[in-house]
Amino acid sequence: MLCVRAVGLRQLPRRRHDALRHVRKFASQSDNQSTSASPNGIKTFRQRQHGNGALPLPPFLDPIAIEAKTRHTRPKTYQDEQEKTEFQRELEANPFANALATPVRQCAFTQALLPSHFLIPMVAHITPPPEENESGKRQASTIHLSPDIDLDVPRELRSPSRSYVIADREVFKTLSSRNKWPLIASERMKKWAGLKLGRDWQALKVNKEWTWDKKVDEVILEKLRGNVVMKMQEAQQAGLLVHEDAVGTGNVAFGLRAGNTTGCISPGQLHGKEVYDMAALLGNENWQDLVGAQSVNLMVLGASSTQALQQALLRLDHYMNSTSG
Repeated sequence: MLCVRAVGLRQLPRRRHDALRHVRKFASQSDNQSTSASPNGIKTFRQRQHGNGALPLPPFLDPIAIEAKTRHTRPKTYQDEQEKTEFQRELEANPFANALATPVRQCAFTQALLPSHFLIPMVAHITPPPEENESGKRQASTIHLSPDIDLDVPRELRSPSRSYVIADREVFKTLSSRNKWPLIASERMKKWAGLKLGRDWQALKVNKEWTWDKKVDEVILEKLRGNVVMKMQEAQQAGLLVHEDAVGTGNVAFGLRAGNTTGCISPGQLHGKEVYDMAALLGNENWQDLVGAQSVNLMVLGASSTQALQQALLRLDHYMNSTSG
């Protein structure tokens, strides 16, 4: 057997346990020697003896590299409710603060950067054709551009990316009446549609080959109203909706007014909190079906579920009354 010895060089370990021992020895030597971060802060250098230049630590021993690699996988530390200050609790219970804290997105029509609470998400989705039509020929798939609000479409038939439009009913009316809706289709949506259909995405003509509901503003309105009704039913089942005469001045989150009622909610019960005109937001018929009477004022007690209700009311109110368009 030919045996070669490297004189003056460190002999490499031949077995696994020797390799592990070698790594531990090197790590202990590194721990015993002083280290310093590089000027740009992306590496750790080990100081050498006898005035020799510093050498960078290997990535598996470099604390900076380890921190950068694991910081996105470490579980987040949640603050205990008892450790929160009074201001933090008030901020978490404030629906306006929660609306402003939603991720910022850009409106595809106005190019405005806004919290996503004030935007309507839009998504492209495909309707597969039937096997054969009456003439026996196979039809092509249909591409739709629709609001992503309770959209009952399987994940594999909808684009993974979304675009956003400011939550303003007049803006959606403008998109339909002036035929501006193709601007909402993003490049990523087109690429996804081209991949699904086996076509060149740049050859897809959105204004001719995609479909858009001309009454999309009414569709969004009904879906936002339906979300409010669902949240109100949940609050009602939890006993958080009470008549204005059956509640004191404490623990009231906001009020619900039934249009031009003969009586009004006492200001002392609300302490400056919001009052929503439910007849205008939901319509008299929907409001009467929900509470059983048209002229009734309700108080909403403070709870996590009613916070979600107020978020839904804020979104509906902004969609109906915004003047951004």
